[in-house]
Amino acid sequence: ESKTAVGIMSRQRRRATDDNRHEENIKRDAFIAPFGAVGYKFRKHFAGYGWFDGEVVEIRPGAAKRKDRRVQYLDGDIEDLSLEELRDFPPLLLRRTKRMKNNN
Repeated sequence: ESKTAVGIMSRQRRRATDDNRHEENIKRDAFIAPFGAVGYKFRKHFAGYGWFDGEVVEIRPGAAKRKDRRVQYLDGDIEDLSLEELRDFPPLLLRRTKRMKNNN
């Protein structure tokens, strides 16, 4: 094979590998956890402070006052909520990234 043919094949293999990685990233980013499960993401409004994105990071069976969902907000704060309280907050939906927009 000529150097040109080898170079073209190498670029095609590299492009296929990059495409596969991109597809895997989209699948990983598209995961949306079921309501109340670890990984479930939501948005909560704190009066005077605005909206904060939160995520269920732990389920604690038998917790006091049924506040068995430990959530962590993007600013690092942690709060324990019940499923009933969690229902009051809108879920975070998958947002399209710039990379995804450019490829669709």
